[in-house]
Amino acid sequence: MSKEGKVQFDELDMIVDAVGLDKIMIEAPDKRQQQEIFMYYGPKANVGNIQPRDILSVSALRTGLRGDTIGILRKDAWKNYHTKQKAPEDYII
Repeated sequence: MSKEGKVQFDELDMIVDAVGLDKIMIEAPDKRQQQEIFMYYGPKANVGNIQPRDILSVSALRTGLRGDTIGILRKDAWKNYHTKQKAPEDYII
């Protein structure tokens, strides 16, 4: 994250490419950060530093069921990412 709290995907991509998305947890205490991470990496991203009161909200965000994300699901970005990661065909949206 930058000093302003913005997700720095160029640096994060290098880490994800080196170790794999399933092996990292991205600290994202802010709702905007969580949304950006899930929209970029998809629902398999692991986010940390979540307040207990926000767990259900983050879960809804992860699945695209929250009102501020339901209309902007980027299935094409998810498909491109999972294709790049060689996900099974039945997983790719």
